[in-house]
Amino acid sequence: MSNLRLHLSDPQAARPARPSMPLGRHLIEAGAIGKSDLIHALDLQNHVDAPLGEILMSEGLANPQDVLEALARQHNTQFVDLRDDPPQQGLGHRLPASLCLEYRAIAWLDMGEP
Repeated sequence: MSNLRLHLSDPQAARPARPSMPLGRHLIEAGAIGKSDLIHALDLQNHVDAPLGEILMSEGLANPQDVLEALARQHNTQFVDLRDDPPQQGLGHRLPASLCLEYRAIAWLDMGEP
């Protein structure tokens, strides 16, 4: 049964899934980093066990907002800034803390029956 009372902060039409592009390409296409920045970060990644986005941010080559938005595009998801759109109250008990920590996830929006 459909819930016709969904309240999404910024509903968007579903986009067809595109073949996944690497994070660096998303950042270059968005103008957030240059090719030389990506090459430098990829070289560092060969020596450091860290995700590319974290390397770019720690080296001051990309800002966190650009990296998060590029990750959302890479995974074909809607970007949500929890400072502007905090989780609904009362959802904290819906997921075990261990699961949230393991997947770096939170219960954010209840889309079921009220």
